[in-house]
Amino acid sequence: MNSDAWDTLEQRARWLLAHPNQGSPQELLQGMSQLLRLWRYRRKGLLIAWSILLPGDRTGGRRALVREIAWNRPLDRRHDASTVGSLKRRHSRHPSVRTRDAEVDQEELAPFLDWAAGLSPGWPGPTLPATSAEDVYGLEGFQFLTHLRLEWTGDGPAEWAATRQRFDDFLKFLAAQLKEREIES
Repeated sequence: MNSDAWDTLEQRARWLLAHPNQGSPQELLQGMSQLLRLWRYRRKGLLIAWSILLPGDRTGGRRALVREIAWNRPLDRRHDASTVGSLKRRHSRHPSVRTRDAEVDQEELAPFLDWAAGLSPGWPGPTLPATSAEDVYGLEGFQFLTHLRLEWTGDGPAEWAATRQRFDDFLKFLAAQLKEREIES
């Protein structure tokens, strides 16, 4: 795959990570709206984003949904660099992306959303280098959480220790929900 083809593939994967509510499958997302997106992009591993989606009609009894998008960038890089791949006439233009969905009780989710809502608006984040040599983490809010947009590399600033711990706890909670309640598509 030439560098233009790789750039296109990477752009598609990053778009899916940034817009998990726009990807397939769409059936479960009908009537849902995105509230929060969290991400962990490993420098030498998977790039993963999680989205919290809430039902538009909160009285309808529908549960919240967590959607996980994971891009296996190292796998795509290996395919790109393989000798066999260079001999093929056509290269896949689709990144190695996995989507998983799970319903979540809003009562169990509430403490994490309350924590996110309590983060200070406009909290300055560190400037990220163009090509980070560390893992990248972040969260972004929508609807009433639009004041949130944090991104950091590595451990981030020392004064963020409590925030990083709560962020890690949130990711562990989402991973457990996906493991326990994954919806087959």
